[in-house]
Amino acid sequence: MEKVFEYKMMEIIRHSVGVCFDNVKDIQNVEKVFVMLWKEKSVSSTMYSYQISQSLVKKHKVSDYATKMMSITLDELQLDLDKLENLFIENNREFPTVFKLIYNPQSSNFNMNF
Repeated sequence: MEKVFEYKMMEIIRHSVGVCFDNVKDIQNVEKVFVMLWKEKSVSSTMYSYQISQSLVKKHKVSDYATKMMSITLDELQLDLDKLENLFIENNREFPTVFKLIYNPQSSNFNMNF
């Protein structure tokens, strides 16, 4: 049962990181993707940014897309946060307040803290 929980959680996390790449015009230059999902009681927030050329770059600086696309990405991240919460509840686990995700596309390495 533990492996099923971990698999489902990683599926949601992969989706979260993947939707952040939908905004990037030059994916090859992305060194890291940072995603933060935060929820406490009925208040929640999602945000994401990138590391490019050793510098932290905000989402609006890496895309030619309109603000609408960035809003869609934030909505997708919110849905993923809700899915994570449901997964934790279904498995009788305490839901963390914050998920911090760092993805390195060169090594395909995830670093996750919650």
